[in-house]
Amino acid sequence: MATINTDYISPVELSGTVRGAVDEITAHLPLQQWLPNQDVQSLQFDFDATDPSQDTARYRAFDTPAPYGREVGTVRKSGTIPPISQKMRVSEYAQLILSGQLGALTAAIEKYAINSARDIAFRLEAARADVLRTGKLVLNENGLKATIDFGRHASLSPAALTGNAVWTNAASTPIDNVLAWRTLPQARKQPIPTRMLVTSDVMDALSTNPQVIAAYYGRTDDLTGRITFEQVTQVFTGYNLFITVVDQAYQEVGLASSFFPAGTVMLLPSPGYGLAGATLGSTDIGVPAEALEPAYGIPEEERAGLFAGVFSKTDPQGLDVLVSAIAVPVVSRPNSTVSTTVL
Repeated sequence: MATINTDYISPVELSGTVRGAVDEITAHLPLQQWLPNQDVQSLQFDFDATDPSQDTARYRAFDTPAPYGREVGTVRKSGTIPPISQKMRVSEYAQLILSGQLGALTAAIEKYAINSARDIAFRLEAARADVLRTGKLVLNENGLKATIDFGRHASLSPAALTGNAVWTNAASTPIDNVLAWRTLPQARKQPIPTRMLVTSDVMDALSTNPQVIAAYYGRTDDLTGRITFEQVTQVFTGYNLFITVVDQAYQEVGLASSFFPAGTVMLLPSPGYGLAGATLGSTDIGVPAEALEPAYGIPEEERAGLFAGVFSKTDPQGLDVLVSAIAVPVVSRPNSTVSTTVL
């Protein structure tokens, strides 16, 4: 049995530390622009999933009655936010070595808590990648089996390219493909994508593709065999598509691999598109059960968000540093993205 231990640091202080750590690392993750973290005072997610379709008013003749506008029905979706937790152990041996060194032991606890909080932030980014790429979140881990389907239309997942169409083939036409795919959200009354996320192998293929090289030089003869990634970016910027190589973005925050399968291309609208600065949704972080425990001292107004605390254990003696949350990305505009495989 574990009991709360406040000898080194209180849950309020440690929770504040890990929330700051999550905010810091999340700011550097590429997908948070479209599904930013938001605290919710609930165990449920709930959102308006209505496809926006703004009409225009119509002129009329003098002395004729005004026509009626169209009322758009509301489609709401809701569900339960699943829990996510991780703990790290300060061992019996470590407690003995650091005995009497309150500052050193507290620093070790904070380090473990921050490590776990970062791991949770990375898991949420992986979930963002899944829901933006597929429109679904499929969970099958630690006894949890669940599928959250946000209702993305099948047309937004074009079939993987094969044969001569694969972008490593000299006969392939990546620019034509992308320009065709970017019209798909329009058919679902969504904005035209202006962002293109690719894995590094896709970027490498684009840099040697004859159509892309010809577009850069503005001719079809006397071409080099490769252009730079920056030059590839310039080609697509000319079509108002701005490229992010997601593998590189993840490496910059210390991750060894991408959360996207090899050969992935994903098209998205600009972050904060529209008059209201709309995003595609949010990553909802609710109130974990630990935050409701009076003995842990979390103020009511601060319950939403990550919880962190130190728990004493016996046989063997030690400390568990727990970080816990209930959190899930929620896509309220699932038909705004296009994703496929090109290699």
